[in-house]
Amino acid sequence: MVKAARGAATPPAFGSECMVAGTKKSAMKSMFLEAQDLYDAGRLRRAAKIWEELGDAGDADAYFNAGNCNAQLGRRKRARRNLLRAAHLGVCEAWFNVGLVVSDEQPMAAVRHFYAAIAHGDLKGYIGASVALHQLGRSREAIHLLEHAVDHHVPGSFAALGVALYDSLDDHQPDNEARIVELLSQEPDGHPRGRDVLARITAEE
Repeated sequence: MVKAARGAATPPAFGSECMVAGTKKSAMKSMFLEAQDLYDAGRLRRAAKIWEELGDAGDADAYFNAGNCNAQLGRRKRARRNLLRAAHLGVCEAWFNVGLVVSDEQPMAAVRHFYAAIAHGDLKGYIGASVALHQLGRSREAIHLLEHAVDHHVPGSFAALGVALYDSLDDHQPDNEARIVELLSQEPDGHPRGRDVLARITAEE
């Protein structure tokens, strides 16, 4: 996902500088739209390059888009750098995306970024952090975070918690199974394994 143009960020200008600043802002917006067209046409490398240039000029959304482009291109280090710059410039969603970029190779670093996403109001971070903690073998903590996500009605959290509880069952525990059915019934398509787990439990009954 990339952000649409909403005007490049430029410092306030006064007096005779106003016209120059307005021209610069217009030029930056034109470049942003050019990058958007390139992205839509599948020319991700060129789009990323333009968005990086705009990011260097102070456009936080451009850094965010460059990071997502580079992530799609498999350039993880570059994507991480772009997204972190976007995050520090105030794009809250960037924290979550940084977590996604580093999650395979650095799950503990991903957990920190997902917690930062939560702190900035992006509650998808609960789900991201739970997945990374599960990778680290810390399933109990992962389930605890998913409970928080369910409390906040984060989309996908009901299904994720249902599957996580199912995977943690040591034996047949009717109370837990009833809760799993309740959770998965609310979001049967919220997890790739949701319908399969729901079918297995209901068949066992």
